[in-house]
Amino acid sequence: MADPFTRLIAISQQTERLLEQRFGAQGRGLHEKLSSVADRVPEKIQKKIRFIATIRNKATHEDVRIAKENLPAVRQAFAEVLPALDGGASKRRAALRKALIALGLIAAFAAFLALR
Repeated sequence: MADPFTRLIAISQQTERLLEQRFGAQGRGLHEKLSSVADRVPEKIQKKIRFIATIRNKATHEDVRIAKENLPAVRQAFAEVLPALDGGASKRRAALRKALIALGLIAAFAAFLALR
């Protein structure tokens, strides 16, 4: 498992990518990218993203131990941010996966019946 600092960086980067891909965010860091699309992101989500960015910046520029101390809170914030930023894409992927499995089972059953 990755150390807390590495995990914190990964969460920050994933949040940045979602802002870029879904909203067309631009800027140097997470704060700037969020500011560039703030009018389209709910305030509650903005606060959570800014929290993630602040902890990432403090861990990077002040003390790496901040990552370990705050990782549970960052993970919780990201868990709330992710559904708002991915536009339900993960739910759609899960539903599609279930549908494909069901179709596969139906096809297998049909093939079984044909062989009888």
